[in-house]
Formats: sequence, structure tokens, C-alpha cells
Amino acid sequence: MLKQMLKQMQNVKKKSALDDLKKAQESGNLDDMKAKLEALNEKAQALAVKLYEQAAAAQQAQAGAEGAQTADNSGDDVVDGEFTEK
Repeated sequence: MLKQMLKQMQNVKKKSALDDLKKAQESGNLDDMKAKLEALNEKAQALAVKLYEQAAAAQQAQAGAEGAQTADNSGDDVVDGEFTEK
């Protein structure tokens, strides 16, 4: 629930920044366009950081689950390479 609310707030902020940039472009004010573009870029970078963090957390969780599964199979009666020479 909290994640959904946060996502909606981010979408609104991103949409607002994009609308601000479009308005600045329509006005023809170069300094205003640069400022609005920078604000939009900051929001995009923040979103990219969050996506990267989520991907890293998911990867760690998956690796942890695989490690636990491997540890559970350690009790198998597996013989590793026994042989005799003739």
C-alpha cells in the first residue's frame, strides 16, 4: 500500500516536471527551459537509483534463497569421485 502511494506520488511529480518543461519550451525562455530540464533530469536520476536498488535487493534475495536451497541439499549421500587404479 505504501509502495503504491509512493509510486503514484513519484508519477505525479515526474508528470509535473515534464509539464513545467513543456510550458517553459512554449514560452521560449532558454534559462527557464534549462532549469526545468535539470529538474526533470534530477527526478529521472532519482528514479533510476531506486530501480537499481530494487534490482540489487531482488538479486540478493534470490541469491540468498538459492544459497539456502543448496545448504538444504548438503545432506545428500553423494560420493565425489572415488575410483581405484588397476
